[in-house]
Amino acid sequence: METKKLVEIDAAYLEGGGQALRIALSLSCILRRPIRVVKIRAHRPKPGLANQHVHAVNMLKDNTNADVVGNTLLSTELEFTPRTIIGDMYRVDTHTADSITLIYQTILPVLLFDGRSSRVDLTGGTNVFFAPQVEYMLQVLQPNLERFGISFKLKVLHYGFCPRGNGRCQLDVDPVRQSESAR
Repeated sequence: METKKLVEIDAAYLEGGGQALRIALSLSCILRRPIRVVKIRAHRPKPGLANQHVHAVNMLKDNTNADVVGNTLLSTELEFTPRTIIGDMYRVDTHTADSITLIYQTILPVLLFDGRSSRVDLTGGTNVFFAPQVEYMLQVLQPNLERFGISFKLKVLHYGFCPRGNGRCQLDVDPVRQSESAR
C-alpha cells in the first residue's frame, strides 16, 4: 500500500469548535489518509479534546486499527493514521452526559463506507446543551439521508440529560454501495 502524505488541519479556522475535528476524523478514515489536527477547539472556554472527542477517537482507532498520538483530555493536537476499516459491533460509554449525537456525527460517515453492516451502542447524553438533540437525528437527519439511499436506524433505548447522562442509543448502519471512483 502506498504511503499517503499527512494532512495538517488547523481546527481554529472559522468557528474553532469541535466540528473541524469530527469531519477531519471521518474523512481520514474513509480516505485512509493520515492527519494532524492542531489548535483543537481553540475558540472554546476549555480548548482541546473533551471527553466525547476522546471516546470518538478511541472508537475510530479500534474501527480502523489506527495509530494515534495525542488522544488525551484537553490535548490541542492529535495525529491519526487509519489503516483498514474493520467494523462490527461497538459499545461506547462516555460515563458522563457527553453528547451521543456528536459522537454519532463522527462515526456515521465511516460506518457508511465500511462495506458491512455495523451496530453501535452508545451511552451518554441524548439531549444536552450545545449539541444536536437526538430528536434531530430521528426526525430530520435520518429521513433526509434516506432520500439519498443512505440507510441507518437510530433507536433511543433510554433518554439521558445533563448532568448525569445515562442515555442509551443503538445505531444500526448499512453501508452505502460505492463505485471505485468514490475512493
